[in-house]
Amino acid sequence: MTLADHDATQPDQEAKIVSAFKTRCQTDKWSDDARSCMATTQNPAEEDGCAKMMTPAQTTALTEARSTLAGAPPKAEAAPADAEESTAHTRGAVKKKAPKGKSKTSDPCEGGE
Repeated sequence: MTLADHDATQPDQEAKIVSAFKTRCQTDKWSDDARSCMATTQNPAEEDGCAKMMTPAQTTALTEARSTLAGAPPKAEAAPADAEESTAHTRGAVKKKAPKGKSKTSDPCEGGE
């Protein structure tokens, strides 16, 4: 599950995805670059690229949260070693201008750390 994997016709599922990412972001104290990158991903390959900006513990926690959202039981093991081989559609952090006013942003932490 990614932030881009949402369906507006299923608001409950969308709320769960956003909540899971926001919780992981705040609890695990993602870096500014990781937050910016995750907030703008469009597919799992891009999220994998963003995960390279995280610590192994942050990546493991996010992987477990994704598994739970997908209905799989949480795993205590890390991603397979060959997961890093595919970098064709990954990217680094994307810098954004600060929004004006108090509108919500696409930042998973919504500005919090």
